[in-house]
Amino acid sequence: MPNYSVFNLQPEELKILVYGVHSTGPKPLLVDDSGRLHVASVTVTAETIEAILAGTLDAVLGTTVSAGTLDAVGQILHKSFFEQSFLNVVTGDTLTPLPAITTGVLGLSSFFIYNAGTNGALVQVQISADGTNWFPDVVPTSPIVGGTVSVLVPTRFLKYTRLAYQSAVTGLPTTLDVYFNAQGT
Repeated sequence: MPNYSVFNLQPEELKILVYGVHSTGPKPLLVDDSGRLHVASVTVTAETIEAILAGTLDAVLGTTVSAGTLDAVGQILHKSFFEQSFLNVVTGDTLTPLPAITTGVLGLSSFFIYNAGTNGALVQVQISADGTNWFPDVVPTSPIVGGTVSVLVPTRFLKYTRLAYQSAVTGLPTTLDVYFNAQGT
């Protein structure tokens, strides 16, 4: 067939049919009326997904939503939660630390302190790189009054964190309930 064109010279008429492989043989890919690919179920490992028009996401790890709406979030698997409580802690006249918590593998953390007694208490968050030498990280300027709550968030990061406490007035102890909460990384 010399001098016969085997290529269509009219670009608007160029079309291609794409097939996928199935156990029963090749199958054409399904698209909607706008030409968008129809996907019934898929696992995507991608940096960016431009849009999801309908359907359900079963698992999403490490995702930022910058536009649109999430109708429901069942479970977020990426972050874990850690809690440790120290209940009925009686203050004394000297600064006394609670046991150290290894925070090197944790993200955001905080101490929730409830003064269950009637007298005031002084508290401070302390941090350490070696568990022996401690640095006062957060030192409030006023005591926690009886019957009230305070939340202290460490401002610096080191491997160990603890809360130290004492009576605000010598000879007048109080009782504290301390909860340490943190997110895993």
